[in-house]
Amino acid sequence: MKIPQIFPDKNPLVSIHTGGLIRNSYNKQDISAKNVQAKVRFKANSFDSINISEIEFSNMLDDKILIPPRTRSAINKLVKNPDIININSKSINTYNDHDNRMRKILEHYISNEEFDTFCDDFRKSELKDEDIVYDKHGDFRVITLFSVEKENDRDFQQYLTVILLDLYHLFLPSKHDGKSKEESKKANYNAVRHFSHHIKEHFLLN
Repeated sequence: MKIPQIFPDKNPLVSIHTGGLIRNSYNKQDISAKNVQAKVRFKANSFDSINISEIEFSNMLDDKILIPPRTRSAINKLVKNPDIININSKSINTYNDHDNRMRKILEHYISNEEFDTFCDDFRKSELKDEDIVYDKHGDFRVITLFSVEKENDRDFQQYLTVILLDLYHLFLPSKHDGKSKEESKKANYNAVRHFSHHIKEHFLLN
């Protein structure tokens, strides 16, 4: 029996990008440390989920009725108001011990060539609206690519392209509640490692 989806109606605010990614040079000094003013669009596969046990990463969902309220609220808010990720958008440093981990995760969403081309342009956004219910998994993060693309002979447009949803703070593990990065990663992954549902099974982009 087909599982009914939680967000059944099409949203005209959601832009789905099926083409390639284009990088034009831009001055990073022009971008605020935490906020950008970009059009938001989604890669067609950004609501796919993966589980990579060897690096302890998952963004799979549990059965529909067991999805935490915080997760449900955050995904619905993102789809209803994509521009929210312009707020609290921060750059990601790929030149550290996370580089190999990020590549292994992102190769399920973009090509290795795209990863190398955009290695300076990955960003993360946290949904921190006061009406979102938080739970033990921590902040809900959206991983994006920032680009400046030529619209016509004179105009350029900034884009944030949603690549994947980091539901359990496993994309870039960090210290939390007195636990080291490694301890936090292991605890978060063990709590969700048995989940087997794709995000797109329960939530529609458009």
